[in-house]
Amino acid sequence: MDDLAFTSMLSVDGAACARYYRMQPIADVMGVWTGLPYVFGASSAGWDAALRRLAAQARTHDAQAVIGVRLESRHLGENIHEYLAFGTAIRFTDGTDTGAQVLMSMLPMDETVSLLESDFMPTRILCAATYSRFPKTSFLTTRGRNIELAGATRALSGTRRAVRDAIQHRATKLGCFGVVGMYFESDVGDAPYNDYELQVNTWGFAQGVNRVVRGRNAPRTIDLTPTPVVSLADGDRKDAP
Repeated sequence: MDDLAFTSMLSVDGAACARYYRMQPIADVMGVWTGLPYVFGASSAGWDAALRRLAAQARTHDAQAVIGVRLESRHLGENIHEYLAFGTAIRFTDGTDTGAQVLMSMLPMDETVSLLESDFMPTRILCAATYSRFPKTSFLTTRGRNIELAGATRALSGTRRAVRDAIQHRATKLGCFGVVGMYFESDVGDAPYNDYELQVNTWGFAQGVNRVVRGRNAPRTIDLTPTPVVSLADGDRKDAP
């Protein structure tokens, strides 16, 4: 095993694609945080810690980026939760300058390549989480009919908007040019929060991107200059009613 060139969590196609686009896989890297989140919304702190540790481990390999990042969480019993981030550390072999920052991408390789060909680079993984509660009586009035649970709808819509806005705020604070690939996951607690309410938990992830600056006969440079991110709030959209 001493003469092994590198280890990679990329698929065969992903590894071949990375090579073609001048990304040299170095090693598989991992960041983990295990603990007791005080409230569900604090779970974003667990993800942040896992991503920081992922970047720190990549730096020990003198990596410039981590690609193919996967995020997983596990409930280990009681109120113990594990937050895990892992991916493939790489260096650019075409002279790309990323500065001191370790770039991170959770996008599939084909989407990463599409960004590169459009002069954008995935740079940050953004996450946020929150929760809301709604009356348990929402479940007691259906009487076998196909009927909307208005309390659950409001709780889910509200938490997703809050997570979206938190991700947008973080992207702006970290100097991302824009955000792509945002998605949400939600669940309702297995047990009632109390005798009257149920709790909805929502978390979201997105990929922050920055422009790639290309000079004539010069390697590409990642522009990390802070740029306001276009607001995603409904009221700020020109096509909003």
